Amino acid sequence: MTHLNTTRSTGAAHSRRRILDSAGLRGFALVSALAVVSGLVAGAAVAAEYPSERLNVTVAFGPGGGNDILSRTVVGILEKYKLYPKDIVVTNKPGGSGAVGWGFVFNQKGNPYHLSTNSGSFITTPLQANTPWKTTSFTPIALVATDDLLLLVNGKSDIKDLKTFIDRAKAKPPSIGGIGAVNVDFIIPKVLSEKANFKLASGNVGVMAATNEAVSSAQFPILAWVFAAVIVLCLVTYRSIRATLCILIPLALVFIGVIGGR
Repeated sequence: MTHLNTTRSTGAAHSRRRILDSAGLRGFALVSALAVVSGLVAGAAVAAEYPSERLNVTVAFGPGGGNDILSRTVVGILEKYKLYPKDIVVTNKPGGSGAVGWGFVFNQKGNPYHLSTNSGSFITTPLQANTPWKTTSFTPIALVATDDLLLLVNGKSDIKDLKTFIDRAKAKPPSIGGIGAVNVDFIIPKVLSEKANFKLASGNVGVMAATNEAVSSAQFPILAWVFAAVIVLCLVTYRSIRATLCILIPLALVFIGVIGGR
């Protein structure tokens, strides 16, 4: 089975090639729940007082991801060069492919001290879920970086170009590997398949197929290391080949039974 892997490459250290659609579907931007009208009504008095409070930056995903890293990098630059005179607090509010975090910022409408970052899910989440907010409910502030979407195959594959991949995909629907089933990692390959007239292994089936391939290819090397470690520990602990065999044989039988039952 052909394995189609869509991988995102994110990082402030790399230059970005804007190879995706002009809508900036995979763009990373700063957005605010401050409506344009609210900003105009506030007038010069508010502008003169701003900023007078700490700035709250909400990351709609968990710690350690690309969105979180880039958000904290931007905040670090603001703090290092004292570009914002008050404190800046970054808070992770993951859940619902961004719905929780962006919903929180949406509820701060009119408050200029709440900002968030976004990703492709900023567009796809309200299209798939019944969120009280839409992409247009927020005020874009700046496009900080863009994300490349890479189409990869296994390094041992003889597929070397897009035409060959499409020809193979027409003959046998490929599976998809990505970070989720309903987001940009799925939508863009889906659009590609429709334009190039080939089918994809659908939905969770495709994702599970890709995952199963990866697990199957890795399980034997991992088990070899596990058995080697068990042998060493048993010999060191019991100093007996017989005792070691008494432990290894049941483990081996269980492993054979699991493999045979698939």
